[in-house]
Amino acid sequence: MGGNTTTFSYHITYAATPSVPRLEAVSGNSQRAPIGAALPLPIVVRATDGAGSPLASRAVTFNVIQNDGQLSGGATSGRSIDVNPDAPGQASVQWTLGKRAGAGHNRRQARAPGITAPTECDAVGLPGPPASPVVTPRHHHLRAAPPALPPPRPRGPP
Repeated sequence: MGGNTTTFSYHITYAATPSVPRLEAVSGNSQRAPIGAALPLPIVVRATDGAGSPLASRAVTFNVIQNDGQLSGGATSGRSIDVNPDAPGQASVQWTLGKRAGAGHNRRQARAPGITAPTECDAVGLPGPPASPVVTPRHHHLRAAPPALPPPRPRGPP
């Protein structure tokens, strides 16, 4: 029995993928708070270069992209604010939720110049008791209950 054999030799060179700056969520996603209230923990993101080193010189823009909430960081507040990261490249904001209750009704986005992929996070606004019910003529289903009926009269002999 004879056979043919063939030998192949390959030389493989792995090229490092180009490193790109990144913006990643550190903490604060998926929190819950009553509608219109501040979340218990700040929203924190980290900006890094392609090698993972902090980018403390690149401002991070936080935006409320769903609902009417407000962001605050330092002396600045609004629906869109710029925050300078600290030495480890972290930027944080406090988030006060909007007025609509429910999951997914509060969304925030963070972007930084030169970083193509933003980060997003959401929060759940929990409904609370109504502050003060308002009854208007147009809402007939909210009328006050009618007064109680008087007790029945006793029946006498026929």
